[in-house]
This record gives sequence, C-alpha cells and structure tokens, in this order.
Amino acid sequence: MATPATICERFERVATVWINALDRYTPDQLTATPADGGWSMGQLYNHLIQTALHMQFREIDACLNGTGTTEGSKTFPGRLAFALGSIPPIRIKVPPSREYTPEQRSDVDGLKREMRGLIDQMRLVAGKLEKAGAAAGKARRKHQALGMLNATEWYRLVEMHHRHHLRQKRRLDAFLGLK
Repeated sequence: MATPATICERFERVATVWINALDRYTPDQLTATPADGGWSMGQLYNHLIQTALHMQFREIDACLNGTGTTEGSKTFPGRLAFALGSIPPIRIKVPPSREYTPEQRSDVDGLKREMRGLIDQMRLVAGKLEKAGAAAGKARRKHQALGMLNATEWYRLVEMHHRHHLRQKRRLDAFLGLK
C-alpha cells in the first residue's frame, strides 16, 4: 500500500494539472454549460474542492479522532477501486439538486488559491497519517458507494477522485473547443 507521502506526491501532480489548466479558461468558459445538462468547468472545479474539504478531509479527521467504527468493510465497488488504484471510468449522473449540483465558479484566481490550499491540506494530513501509523487504519467511516473506509483510504480517495474527474475535464475541454 502506498504511504501517505507517496499519495501526497501523486495528489500534488494531479492538482498541478488542474491548477495549470486554469490559465486556459476565461470566466465565460468556466461557466459554459454543455447542452447535455452536465456541469460547467467551474462547477467541476468547485465539486473537487468542496468534496475534499467538506467530505473527504472531514472523514479523515473523524477516523483519526476515533469517531469512526472498527466494524464494516468496503463494498465490491470499493474493493475494486482500491485494488485498481482508481475509480472505474464510469459516468455517474445525478439529478440537479441543491445537494449535488455545485455552485458556478468563474474566479480563476480563487480556484487556483483553493486548489493550492488542497495541496497544503494534503501535506498536513500526510503528517497526521504518518504520526498515527497503524491507528490510521482502524477507525472507519462509510462512503455511500465504496463502503467503510479508514483514514488512509479516505486520504487516497482525494487523489483518486481528482484523477477520476480528468476524463470529465477532457470532455469539457472538447466542448469548449480546447485540446
């Protein structure tokens, strides 16, 4: 299994792809919505940032603080994703709603700042996971599709999630006429 430091390095590489790509987009391109009703590029960035901040990092902290459980396991899709080291290349379409539809974002500088903040947070959490050692693998919290994940798995999921959405980014780049 990859160490927190290795996972952090992988995340920094994928986050840098996302950050550098922001130089290519105008505010109008960030808010352009495909005809199929999918998210705009700005919504996609916002989804990545908000999911990491308000779900994944929160669950890591809960595991490390002992508010998880030692019971339960991953689902089959969860076992598959972690065995492969990536989320399978499937498109998940959720109905538009306040809960699932990310807010529009068009502020390139703000998105860059927040993506860099995720890198800083990943570095901080890597240190916490290293310090926790084996204890980081005991308490688990449930992911709705992947099942019960420990702190290190939630941490790994941050990187996997950003990498998974690169396919969606490529589709949106094509929609925007960018290669």
